[in-house]
Amino acid sequence: NFFTDISNFVAYELGQPTHCYDFEYVADGLTLTKVDRELKFKTLLGKEIVLEGENLVFKSLKDELVNLAGIMGSISSGTSNETRSVLIECAYFAPESIIGKSIQYDINSEAAYRFERGVDFNLHEDALKEALSIIREIYQADISNIETIKNKYFPKKNLINISLEEVNLKLGTDLKENMIKSILNRLEIKLIKKNKNNLTFEAPSHRFDLSIKED
Repeated sequence: NFFTDISNFVAYELGQPTHCYDFEYVADGLTLTKVDRELKFKTLLGKEIVLEGENLVFKSLKDELVNLAGIMGSISSGTSNETRSVLIECAYFAPESIIGKSIQYDINSEAAYRFERGVDFNLHEDALKEALSIIREIYQADISNIETIKNKYFPKKNLINISLEEVNLKLGTDLKENMIKSILNRLEIKLIKKNKNNLTFEAPSHRFDLSIKED
């Protein structure tokens, strides 16, 4: 259906999965929680599974399981050709909370594939705006506000400290500060602070491979 197509398009275009709920089914609200017991769940594709062990899930306020978070939603809360109102969820899930779940439950999930490998944690607003722009353009739909929620587990800025002396010693070079700054700036790695010969850089949120100075 239309909303599934939009969700898939945004995922391919920007790399950020989104999930569309039929708003009438979740109008009272959603909660994100961890469950650690057996629960029956029927996916969007009609596959019936039994959740085992610890799983991250979205529930309706009626305590109905509506989404195996970051992997696949339920058939009951999904959109259809009859859907007229939609709630779009756009979230960041740490890879360790998703890894192995699609294999465990034998679910072919594009969202899980992306979250397992890391998604830019600063991309949500752009992804939502893109989805809403397409919906508005095609259907002239009424759009409500975007609500942002961050919990204590949300990733922090990745700051890396290096020294000019250590860089040149390890590389066998004689790079000057301006050259290092120029090279890293072209890689979207920004200088945040300078203290004598020590430089602090911020790695962009989409560079999951940059976490220590050796990177």
